[in-house]
Amino acid sequence: MSGFTIIDGKISYSRPQYRHAPRNPAYRNMAVMDDEDDASETDSCDRKENELRDKLLSLDMLSFVTGTTRSLQLVYICPPIPNDIRQAEVEHLFSLVGFGKDFKLNSIQNSILLEADLHIAWDAYAAFAILPPRDYLTSLANALIACNAAWIAAYDKGSVERVGSADPSLALAVVRRPSHWRLIVLRPALLFSLHQPLMLLSQDARKVVASGGIPTASDWQSWYPHPQNPFLVPCASMDTNCELELPDIRDENLKSMLRRSSA
Repeated sequence: MSGFTIIDGKISYSRPQYRHAPRNPAYRNMAVMDDEDDASETDSCDRKENELRDKLLSLDMLSFVTGTTRSLQLVYICPPIPNDIRQAEVEHLFSLVGFGKDFKLNSIQNSILLEADLHIAWDAYAAFAILPPRDYLTSLANALIACNAAWIAAYDKGSVERVGSADPSLALAVVRRPSHWRLIVLRPALLFSLHQPLMLLSQDARKVVASGGIPTASDWQSWYPHPQNPFLVPCASMDTNCELELPDIRDENLKSMLRRSSA
């Protein structure tokens, strides 16, 4: 098992000793190519991903997690879906919750950049997840319960048909609310496989870099997994209030840049 040791207020992490880690069962590139058609389709997907990566790089995008510019790769927030009908339904839901009008899974609306090692940890091994905060999710769950209760009451009065949909306005008001995002550590041994902390650029310094500036050494900070909780905290901190906060993945500034780039 992994373990944490606290000496003089500093956190030391040791990974578990095992040889092979099972991959993420949802990893989209795990299938073996059986014929030339499959290989051709894969080549086409690779070209599209390279084009999307180039678009994000042209907007001076940084790694969404660390803020670095090194070895950046394209990462889908939600992997594209082979079934066209199901993909259209998912894209409609993403549009409703504020990811952009006419949201498409195969677009920069659904893309972020990560370093190669974090991309592998995210995509192949599900070592971490990026989620809204708990109070946001609680508010959303309560809003969905209220939507369903209103629909049941309307159905009992004969105001709606059994096959009708509930009014989503309460839930949409919650999901469209700006919010920071959390990085939840699911498999620390894979995220910290080199026994080194994650070096993250501060949010203020990211704005400096985006405007063409150069960060200083003090703009970078070491982050470790909290000893008792599945999130990151600064070096030598055990305070849960110091949890890492990432920007809203639907940030209006980012979306405005994407709109300008597609104009």
